[in-house]
Amino acid sequence: TDAFAMEFRMRTKNGKWKWLLGRGKVSQWDDNGKAVRMTGTNVDIDRRKRFENKIEFQAKLLNAVEQAVIATDPDGMITYWNPFAESLYGWKTDEVIGKNISDITVPELSGEQAHAIMDRLGDGQSWSGDFTVQKKDGSIFPALVHHTPILDDSGQMSGIIGISIDISDKKRMDQHLM
Repeated sequence: TDAFAMEFRMRTKNGKWKWLLGRGKVSQWDDNGKAVRMTGTNVDIDRRKRFENKIEFQAKLLNAVEQAVIATDPDGMITYWNPFAESLYGWKTDEVIGKNISDITVPELSGEQAHAIMDRLGDGQSWSGDFTVQKKDGSIFPALVHHTPILDDSGQMSGIIGISIDISDKKRMDQHLM
């Protein structure tokens, strides 16, 4: 092709590796159609690559957690749903991203409690406790839930992260011991 763009690593004078983005175009071809002269630029993208790797690692951590991890925007629209949330609730990620969390919960079971939780989160405080939740198939179960507000640089809530686990077995054991 006439133009190219590629990311590559190059060893620096001090022996360290650095990521670069090379962009350019062929300015001269030989009689056999082989590129003989190219012009272009190389841009240091090492910092960007480090951030990408860090974000990728953090995403892998969230995906590996054996607890449901769900993130929403301040209005309750789901922005993240980890694989364990899929197995716990029965909803696939692509079925819930962009939906409001209230569309997949049981309002009559959690409405009043949800308002108290939102008031606390709005004040920048976390909330933990038992919560009755519903699976996609309609069955309900008790969950231990921890909600934490995600605050922007000005201290305003820009989202909520919720972590939950099924505590049905614990509840049954507690009742059995009584």
